[in-house]
Amino acid sequence: MSAEDFTTNKNSRKRKRNHSPAGSQKKKRNQNPAGSQKLNKGTSNTLHAAERVKKHLAKLKKLIEEDMGKSENTYVYPPLDEARGQEIRVLVIEKGEGKEPIKCRLVPSALPNSTPLGTEAYPYMALSYYWGEGEPIHDIEVTSYKTFDDRMKEPGPVEESVFILRKHKGWRSSGKIYVRSNLYVALRRFRKKNRPTTMWVDALCIDQGDKFERSAQVKKMHELYIQAENVTIWLGDGSTANTPAAKPKCCFKFLRQILNNLLDRIEEEDESSTIEKAKYIVDLMCNKWFSRRWTIQELALARTAQVAYGTRRCLGQILQTLSQYLLKANTASVRAWSSCANELVDFINNLFRRSENGDIQQRMMTLEALVSNLLAFEATNPRDTIYSVLSLAKDTHHLSTDMDERLLPAYQNCLLDVYTDFIEYCIHKSQSLDILLRHWAPSEKRERLSEIVNQEDLPTWIPSIHKSSYGAPSQRPQGRSNGDSFVGTSIRSSQRNYSATLDLLPEIEFGPFTTNEETPKRDENKKYSGRLFVQGLRIGKVEKISPRAPEAMIFKEAFSLAGFDLNWWRECQKWAKGIERVPEGFWRTIVADRGPEGTNPPSWYPRACLDSLKHLRLTGDLRPDDVIELKQASSISKLFLGRVRDVLWQRRFVCIRLNGRDKKTTYGLTPKETEPGDIICVFFGCSVPVVLRPDRKKKPHYFHMVGECFVYGMMDGEAVAGQPWTPPYTDATRFELRFMTSIKKNSRSTQRSSLVLRELDTRPEQSQETERHCLEFKQRNIFTWYEDNPHKDTRDICSPDAGRIFTSNWHGRLMGWDADFGKKFGQDIQALYDRVDSYKKAPEDLELGLFFLAHPISAFALWHVLRTCYKLDKRICGTSKNDITEWKSWRPFQYLLSTEIVSRWEINLDLFSSEVKPSANKSERAPVAMLLAAILEDLECLEQAFSTLMEAFKATQTGMPCPHWMLVFVRKGVNNRFRAIQEHITFQISTQ
Repeated sequence: MSAEDFTTNKNSRKRKRNHSPAGSQKKKRNQNPAGSQKLNKGTSNTLHAAERVKKHLAKLKKLIEEDMGKSENTYVYPPLDEARGQEIRVLVIEKGEGKEPIKCRLVPSALPNSTPLGTEAYPYMALSYYWGEGEPIHDIEVTSYKTFDDRMKEPGPVEESVFILRKHKGWRSSGKIYVRSNLYVALRRFRKKNRPTTMWVDALCIDQGDKFERSAQVKKMHELYIQAENVTIWLGDGSTANTPAAKPKCCFKFLRQILNNLLDRIEEEDESSTIEKAKYIVDLMCNKWFSRRWTIQELALARTAQVAYGTRRCLGQILQTLSQYLLKANTASVRAWSSCANELVDFINNLFRRSENGDIQQRMMTLEALVSNLLAFEATNPRDTIYSVLSLAKDTHHLSTDMDERLLPAYQNCLLDVYTDFIEYCIHKSQSLDILLRHWAPSEKRERLSEIVNQEDLPTWIPSIHKSSYGAPSQRPQGRSNGDSFVGTSIRSSQRNYSATLDLLPEIEFGPFTTNEETPKRDENKKYSGRLFVQGLRIGKVEKISPRAPEAMIFKEAFSLAGFDLNWWRECQKWAKGIERVPEGFWRTIVADRGPEGTNPPSWYPRACLDSLKHLRLTGDLRPDDVIELKQASSISKLFLGRVRDVLWQRRFVCIRLNGRDKKTTYGLTPKETEPGDIICVFFGCSVPVVLRPDRKKKPHYFHMVGECFVYGMMDGEAVAGQPWTPPYTDATRFELRFMTSIKKNSRSTQRSSLVLRELDTRPEQSQETERHCLEFKQRNIFTWYEDNPHKDTRDICSPDAGRIFTSNWHGRLMGWDADFGKKFGQDIQALYDRVDSYKKAPEDLELGLFFLAHPISAFALWHVLRTCYKLDKRICGTSKNDITEWKSWRPFQYLLSTEIVSRWEINLDLFSSEVKPSANKSERAPVAMLLAAILEDLECLEQAFSTLMEAFKATQTGMPCPHWMLVFVRKGVNNRFRAIQEHITFQISTQ
């Protein structure tokens, strides 16, 4: 929303507030053009200071990274000769101890159970571990061996030519490979003092720079883990554990107690005792290893497994016992802490049917079911979303014999080709288009020292994992992100929730990629263009929409679309005049006409829906969690609204005009991106309808996918009934979905978010940006609330209606402020403005609550600045946690103008600079680079927060009066922090 639009809203609101004589007699403030000049004065200086500090830090960061970038791997992998039985490489760690350099051999080997072809098969231990974050900074010395004892000799001219052709480098007998910290510590841990150790480690035994070799080795991965003597799960050395309970000694002491029949006595303990003991296990099972997608294959296929944590070891079967313990603990907090680990154990238990001795007799799940369900587990390379589970699926586990060519691991292919091949395979195998609507696909985004590289856009018909119920793995700890998928994610592929096109088969075509003279060289081998052709029918058009439903809020607009009369309900406890009960179309729509687990809705749902209306807010909205958390609410209302919450979250309730002579209207649930005018279609072979948007810039018959939807009365084949349909469906419509990177939002929603960073969703894609996104989301909701409620008084933000904007903690804070300040001023809004303005000479005494009641938008923008400063406090003064907690309790300007805090920054920054050695090596420079990158990111957040504050003040300068003198003090506090960083982060680094 532009400043002018914002001003118009505030002017109209001000006129409505100033009906009282007292209000009308007051002189209007900030109405002169000079106000704008005063507002902008000095602001550019602050933003320029931010740019100078960022450039200063970026220069230092670049300086310490220069020499780090030169430390590339010098070891060159000899190609594997599979004709001679060289199927894999094994890593032999030379004997050693302590801080002695790690020296290794890489030896070609056959798999233990393969037919001998001239290469010996060496027994090995396979390592399962989390690759870790950050850069590979630890070097190990690697030498090529022909056999276990014979060092590889220099190849002849012919062999060397082949070598150069395959590896693009000249032959070397030995060299260095750099690894990340977690693997480096593991190699030290498993190195023996008096004899070599033979292992298989993917980061070292596979040439990660050779995409063709990686693809070939991934096809052998299942055999590699099955035939390993042992699979060792490395959970780290425990040095980064957050609490003493997470240390290896404490964890394994408690594990032994669990194994000694403690599990049987858990149910007898009280909840507090259970939680306290469960923290030992929860801290362990929050380890990053449990969130890796490759973990599932490595653990599921292992003949024997053991867990190593620091210097401690135990049997791998302990993981199942841990899961049982956490399930018996039966507390919400414990289940939330360990959900990923529990999912891992549950999936492994349900993947196979095994014999009594543990051999796999039958695989139970299809590839589509595995990829669609394993959403909590992430992979560094998004292609591994598919490749990591090929050996586990019942339809693709024959990797080395009859694997479908579309699924052969091919890391050299672009992500669009990999995903399209997978989708085409699933459609061919299942004879269904539902894979287009199951949100499973992560985007390609890799990070290197906070710099994102190699971002590949995907068409909208490839369903993004960020639109799944709980989003990407990094989003899951924050809770639900979206409503449950209508097509479901059933493990049994034959089970469907709906049948919108009955049993009709799909008719689909993927557009090929065509090259011309202008095609970039990197795209010459692409297979697909991103265009999708599919047969189906138009069944209607979106006519009216309600606001999207954050936290499954049923807004009064949604009730109104269904004919609900709020005044009549309050007077007679009836839906509307002449209508006693809830219309069937409404209650069935908000639960998607299903009960839990896709069953038919229970007969008591209509009664529960009517009972839920007793808990409407004053505004006429209904928030399911308000009722679910209410002790005196009926059990049927809680169960009903639990289902509503799972279905409605972030969706829109809409009215749809159906095609046909009668032009009937029905209800539906659509994605939050839906706009009036979008069309509703059914694709042959798809179990639910979809929302499409015409690409009006080109031709009307080009579309892009908005997403799946529920249409009341059209979910069980009504659209195709009564007519004999046979492929190729010549009487149907052929839809062409073109390559589109995003769904554009309408102008209204774009205006609402103009005062914060553009194009932000309600959930972040990267965990490190979570806090900033949540702040901006809340702030955007405040703007929206004021736009939708121009008649509301400023202090109405503290009413129960505010619960739809803030968390329960924030709402409690607002109610407290209202009790402290609101009653003192009553409805005299001008007196509230004057009280805030009186602090011009003593800003340190101004309470945030008082400022918020008078100017909520500007106050929230100020709080946004404070939160980003708190984050920098923690980053720079992390050792003074008690002080940081105290600082957060200070008044806003008491905190911003404090010289004590700036002095503490300067002391810590000087200490940091003094500890950076001029001759620092690569491993010593990496933490410095990471800290500078983190401070740079926080500074960008602070710069953005200040810009938002400036825009918020500027937008209200001719509307609601706002004390712009505050900006002077905010600028002063922010500039002091910028100056401390620029002047006190100084050090010298040798580039030699």
